[in-house]
Amino acid sequence: VSAMDTAKLLELFEALAELESLAARLACARMSGSDKATLLAVHEEAAALLVSDGDDSAYASLGERFHQLLLEGCRNQVLIESTSTLANRVYPYRRYQVLAPGRLQRNQDDHDLIVDALMAGDESRAADAMRGHTMEQGDALVRFIALHKVTYSELQSRSAQLQEENV
Repeated sequence: VSAMDTAKLLELFEALAELESLAARLACARMSGSDKATLLAVHEEAAALLVSDGDDSAYASLGERFHQLLLEGCRNQVLIESTSTLANRVYPYRRYQVLAPGRLQRNQDDHDLIVDALMAGDESRAADAMRGHTMEQGDALVRFIALHKVTYSELQSRSAQLQEENV
């Protein structure tokens, strides 16, 4: 794996972690009760999918929806656009991190912390939980690349195939 490519991927996740953290902080104060209920419903659907050993791809799609709902809840169009642009760059790779053993449950546990903080209106805790969650995704992805001895180029190719399958 090219160190520069892996470093670039980690830089993308670092930046995304900070943007999503800010979005979570703002969403605490700005999401309506209805918005929070929708986010909670998506979160609970993902939890039910895990319990039933459901499809990893379906779980990843619910995770994407979770992040999108939280982002929209910040009610800051500049932040939404900037974060969405960056999230789209890492989206294909983000799906691979859930393939690591135990990673789906860890992902759900992270979402539990985010939802709990959001529902409690605890901006700092929501921001910290989101930042940690996104950084862990980046770290898990780099571990996936290293453990499976795939090159960054191979991962890009697999990610493109994954995107085509989900269109």
